[in-house]
Amino acid sequence: MIDWLYNMMIVLIAAIWIAQLRGKPLLRRRPISPRAKVLVGVALWLMFILSATLFVANYAYLERSHDVDDAVQAAVDGFLDGTNPYEAPIVPRFAEMGHFAIIGGTGDGTIEWAYGPYNYLPVDLLVYSAAFLLLGGLGSPGWFIAANVIFTVASFYILNRMLRLKWTTFAPLAGCAAVLLAFDNSSLTLMLMVSAMYLRKTSEFAPRQLSIIMLGLATLTKVFAVIPLAVLVLYDLQDGIGRRDRRLLLQSAAAVAACAVIAIVMIVPFGLSHVLDSTVFIYSSGEVREDRPMGGTILSELIPDSPYYSLITLVTIAGTLLAGLKFKSQHDRVILVALAFLLVSVKSTLAPFTVPLLYLVLRADEAHRAEPDDGVKKR
Repeated sequence: MIDWLYNMMIVLIAAIWIAQLRGKPLLRRRPISPRAKVLVGVALWLMFILSATLFVANYAYLERSHDVDDAVQAAVDGFLDGTNPYEAPIVPRFAEMGHFAIIGGTGDGTIEWAYGPYNYLPVDLLVYSAAFLLLGGLGSPGWFIAANVIFTVASFYILNRMLRLKWTTFAPLAGCAAVLLAFDNSSLTLMLMVSAMYLRKTSEFAPRQLSIIMLGLATLTKVFAVIPLAVLVLYDLQDGIGRRDRRLLLQSAAAVAACAVIAIVMIVPFGLSHVLDSTVFIYSSGEVREDRPMGGTILSELIPDSPYYSLITLVTIAGTLLAGLKFKSQHDRVILVALAFLLVSVKSTLAPFTVPLLYLVLRADEAHRAEPDDGVKKR
């Protein structure tokens, strides 16, 4: 059944992006009264306190209604014991989509587990294994939650180094994000993506190349990080060709080669075919899709069993990548491809939303700083 929350979020993000394209950015240089600032700050802190309170009060249900922590724990245990989690079927995942309702679910039903190999790439496995060795004393899933909170807080700290907003209003937003991502290893992917954009903006040494390599590491945690990676590589290549700058082209090629080398070093020890089959090609056939939890997105509801599902997905993503070449802003390109990715994904998971949301914020900030200063003091 179609996931209305998931698809309404896509519509909302698209609407905000289109408004930005029409010259109506989220952030404007407008004077804000001290009273309004106080009210906004109080509202944000109340929102964080409420979300944290609900998290604590419903902790038992939240622990039961998520399977990512169980999957990561099983993979880490297996890896540290010498088992290849990309080959052995040791990782438990919910056998069907929508096992628990987000709102109003009791979580009292019997969980049906489907065991298989690990579905996240090696950098994810290695980082969380290290986190377990450091934080394992907190118990499970305490160590996993602590690691995700650290990654999310680090992400927002780095993000605010670019946005330069006052922490009195930015901190509660970071806190809300930490609560939302407490059971989601997308927090690690988010941290690497934000780090990539920070390096691209602030590094004095090879900013473009470092950002591409950092995005390569992000892609080795979750596959959806390939969206900004592919967009930025094409952006730099197009820029180098337009300028006829051989040095820039060679630097971009070297960064891509470095990503490939890192990927090989990370993946080969676990078995190239095992890793690719369990993380990248897991939904590439109709038979596999029938045996895995999927659904909720537009394409997965229209043609779930079609042998052309993967082909349609690839053509859609490739088409939006090419269409994005018409946009001057790299942020617009990422948002376009990310929205297309969400529409053709095999299941309605909220994790990939970190990509368009991050780049919406960066685009809004970019538009804000590009506005002419009309006498209003900068933030």
